[in-house]
Amino acid sequence: MSEKQKLVIVKTSIPEELRNSFKAVCAKEGRNMNDVLSNLIEQYVKQREDK
Repeated sequence: MSEKQKLVIVKTSIPEELRNSFKAVCAKEGRNMNDVLSNLIEQYVKQREDK
């Protein structure tokens, strides 16, 4: 992501247990939850734009 891109907040709700597991996995891998989610969304969009 370019540093000049404007960032926005995307709000969603997930079960607390899932959030806790996700946070733990990210911490174990030394990764930031926001970065992981951004990458997942980017991959999702790219896969579907190519269709």
